[in-house]
Amino acid sequence: AEAGPAYVDIDRRPWAAEIAASKDQANTDCLFQEPSVNRASSEASTEATPGASEASVECQFQDGDTTVMLRSLPEGCTRNVLEEIFDQEGFAGRYNFIYVPVSIRAGKPFFYAFINLLTPEDTIDFVRRFNGYAQWPSSRDQVSVCERSSKIQGIDKLIARYRDSPIMHAEVCDEWKPGYYVAGREAPFPAPTKRIRPPRLRRQRGSEGRGAEEAEDSAL
Repeated sequence: AEAGPAYVDIDRRPWAAEIAASKDQANTDCLFQEPSVNRASSEASTEATPGASEASVECQFQDGDTTVMLRSLPEGCTRNVLEEIFDQEGFAGRYNFIYVPVSIRAGKPFFYAFINLLTPEDTIDFVRRFNGYAQWPSSRDQVSVCERSSKIQGIDKLIARYRDSPIMHAEVCDEWKPGYYVAGREAPFPAPTKRIRPPRLRRQRGSEGRGAEEAEDSAL
C-alpha cells in the first residue's frame, strides 16, 4: 500500500513564469543572458564574466530594481550558507530578503536563490560581485549567474507574496523559509494575513508511469 501524504516539494510555480519568460530575452548585447533552466543544467557550472561593468548591469536591471535572481549555486547551498558568504563579501546589512527554494522531500535546496538588496546601488554592487562568483566553500568550479527578477521586484511585493504562503507553515523547517532581515540581522517574517495551510500533495500525471507526487498550492 502506498504511504500516506507527506510534505514534499513546494511547487516552484511562483518563479516558473519568470524562468520561462527569461528564455525569450534575446538581447545579445546584455551580459546576463538567460541560460535554459532545469535541474540537470543547474547542477553544471554556468560560464559567466566576473567584474561586470555598470553598463552591462543596466542592460538588464531597471531603475529602482533591488531583487536579484542568483543562479547556478553549488549543491547544498542553503540560505544560511548564503547569509555567511554575503556578509563575508561585504554585504552585511545591505540585503533584507533571501529565499532558496528547497525540495522538502529530498531535504536539499535547488540551485538558485532570490535576494533583495536595500538600494539599487547595493544591487549593482551585488551583481558585480556575484555574477561570475566562484569562491564557494564547497566548490570552486561552480560559477554563479546574477539576473534581474522579472516576476517580483521589491521587498513589499516579496513580503506580500510569501507571508501567507504554505512555505511559511509551522511544519516547514525555518531554514527552508524565506529569510527577512533588519539592520543586518534576521528578523521575524511579517505576520500572515490569514491562516496558513500546509503544503498539499497531488498526483503528478503523465510522468512515464512513475506516479510521482508533488506539492500542490494554487495560491503560489
